Amino acid sequence: MAEKKIETVDVAKGIGILLVIFAHVCLKEPLLTVIYSFHMPFFFIMAGMMYNREKYTSFKAFMKSKVKSLVIPYLIFCLIGILYAATVTLAGCAMHKKTLYDLWVLLYRSLYSVVWAPYSHRYFGSFNVPMWFVPCLLAVFILYYFASKYIKNKWLLAGVAAVVSFAGWLSESSLIPVDFSFLPWNLGSALFSFGFFTFGNLISPYVREKLFPTQAGVKRRIALVAAFVISMAIVVPLALLNGRVSIGNRVLNNGLLFYATGIAGTAGILFISGAIGKCGFLRFFGKNSFTVMGIHYVIYDFLFGLISHFGRSSSGADIDTFRVNLLYTIPLFVIVTALTALFILIYNRITGKVRKKYGRAS
Repeated sequence: MAEKKIETVDVAKGIGILLVIFAHVCLKEPLLTVIYSFHMPFFFIMAGMMYNREKYTSFKAFMKSKVKSLVIPYLIFCLIGILYAATVTLAGCAMHKKTLYDLWVLLYRSLYSVVWAPYSHRYFGSFNVPMWFVPCLLAVFILYYFASKYIKNKWLLAGVAAVVSFAGWLSESSLIPVDFSFLPWNLGSALFSFGFFTFGNLISPYVREKLFPTQAGVKRRIALVAAFVISMAIVVPLALLNGRVSIGNRVLNNGLLFYATGIAGTAGILFISGAIGKCGFLRFFGKNSFTVMGIHYVIYDFLFGLISHFGRSSSGADIDTFRVNLLYTIPLFVIVTALTALFILIYNRITGKVRKKYGRAS
């Protein structure tokens, strides 16, 4: 992929991950419903667009790559989240609001959730909610590896993806009187998201070659902005019609409407990214989107915990009463984003030194 196209992808991912932060900070409706209708499908589609099965000589090589790019960072950020939650619990013990039994329960549930990775607020909700996405994405990668290996016809692959996604929607809906939340790695959500990933992989040749040429003139930028507006004009009414959805929360409502908003919203982000072109700020967050996903919720939870504690003691107001007002939400979003960026700079420097030392040792 040409450098221009790589920049555009990073800019798009930067927009997407900033929407994730904003969606966790903001409680403003109907804005939140619109964002949730496409912000996580975007990442599944982008993962599909960037996937190239040809570079893997075997399943062993494939898994080695995913362990390095997904599993190890996943374990690192889960550990950070657990240490944060344990610290908060110990502070609660010191203030006699919690007991050591609460700490034991936290550690037990955290270990269970890291290994088995089912979605449940009892588990991931206790230390780092966004981490549900990583094992879910890994399951999608594994499914697609074998599907694309044995199904060469693209139309047949698309049909299989539609069937798999429908099965995932059934497992997450109330039509089947069985609770599938016990499945490892959020497998029900992975089945539903398989179609997004497949769609992204099947359209990637067109997107890479047609949507983002090396040079984009004024007329093309205007056309991309117009395409973005059209995409959002599709997303907004369909999102409001379908109501609040969330793959992580296993709330899908109408699966077809969810797919429509997910695809149209992703297209909108890609269109506006092409129109923006170079943007160091967005590219920074796009290149570090995994790190943002892994740490921003811990920062958000810590910051809001402090605000809630001191705010409640001084005024008696709960922070959620302010999060529905953009005048308060936007500054909070900026603070969380800035602290996340600071963490990224420190984290990248530390991991860079570790990689450099490891490389020398090997």
